[in-house]
Amino acid sequence: MKWLQKKKGQYPSKTALNLAVQYSASAMRGSTVAAFLILLIAVGGFTKILVIDQMNRVNVAQGQAAVFQQQLDAEKAANAEYEGVAEEYNRYFYTGFTDEELAAVDRMEILNLLEDKLMSSAKVEDVSVSGNSVSVNLSDLSLQQLSALISRLKESEIVEDVTVYSAAAGTAQGTTRKVPSVSMTIELKQAKKDGTGR
Repeated sequence: MKWLQKKKGQYPSKTALNLAVQYSASAMRGSTVAAFLILLIAVGGFTKILVIDQMNRVNVAQGQAAVFQQQLDAEKAANAEYEGVAEEYNRYFYTGFTDEELAAVDRMEILNLLEDKLMSSAKVEDVSVSGNSVSVNLSDLSLQQLSALISRLKESEIVEDVTVYSAAAGTAQGTTRKVPSVSMTIELKQAKKDGTGR
């Protein structure tokens, strides 16, 4: 019972409580290194996304712009002589035609028509062309030849119509008599958009 009495009389003498935790130096270093690594990874990610990737895109765009500039410079160099070429071209080809002129049949086709259809069977005294209308004075052909000539002209794909205004009668009787002079008008078909009468 002695021991009970001895224990009963002893009370704790400490009246304050220390809640501070003392960490070891190695544990503190480990958490600091981990936090620093996480911060480095975060900063690296942001740097890659916001800086490096943007700079790469800018570099690619600048490279493409340089290529386009080279192509533009090459085109400018190729077209440097355009003025001289255009002036030379306009000496031989005039493109400022009116709508009426563009609708007119090619004069070479008219010439071919006169040579093929008229000059082979009659004497052509004179020809005048206005737009798509050709006025012709002929001589030295019979009425039969005149009729055949009109038929041949109408068969041409560029001829719209043929009108005979005057056919002075000759002295002989019948269709074989020679007609001293014939005046006719040949109306041509309007040229298509490609500039031909076909």
